[in-house]
Formats: sequence, structure tokens, C-alpha cells
Amino acid sequence: MGNLKKLSPQESLDIISDAIQKTKENFKEQSFYYLLWGWLVSIAAIMNFLILNFSNFKHNYLPWAVLMPTGMIITIVYSIKNNKQKGYETYLDVFLKYLWIVLGGSFFLIVFISVMLKN
Repeated sequence: MGNLKKLSPQESLDIISDAIQKTKENFKEQSFYYLLWGWLVSIAAIMNFLILNFSNFKHNYLPWAVLMPTGMIITIVYSIKNNKQKGYETYLDVFLKYLWIVLGGSFFLIVFISVMLKN
């Protein structure tokens, strides 16, 4: 630890500025997912509300059952296409990919178990 270089104030600001810029770029790259899922959840919730309150249709869960798998397919296709163009994967990208895989699998497992227990 004795041979650590002391940074000048300008070098420190440059490092911080570079980190902030990279975070902005990463967030901009991920904005498609936030917008897609925000719209899908909003549409499914509004359709669910309308079906419950203004119709006699008994399958009020149908918007969720259609839109969520559709969103998952769009997300997977876009992610594969985007990763091929990007050409590299950071540790954070790998972590988030596996996190979403585990969360998605857990969600479907919970839904499957709850449907089986209801019958």
C-alpha cells in the first residue's frame, strides 16, 4: 500500500465525472425495459379494472395472462439482440441477468403452486 499514487483534485473529479457518465449511459440503454414493463403493467391493470367493474366477463385475469408472457418474450428477444450488438457483458449485467431469471422463475413457480392449491 505504500506505492499508492495521490490523485490531484482534477483527477478525482475526472474519475467521478466518468463514473456518472457511464451510469447515465447504462441507464439510457436499460430504459427500453422500464418503458416496456411500465406500459404493459399499466395496460393490464386498467384492463383488469375495466373488466371487473364494467363487464360480466368471468376471466378478469386474462389481461395479465396475455400481456406478461408477451412482455417476457419481447424482453428476451430484445435482450439477445442488444447483447449481440453490444459485444461485451459487465459483472453488473451478468448479475442482473441471473437476478431476473431467478425472480421470473420464482414468480411462475408461485403462480403454478397457487393455481394447483386452489383446485
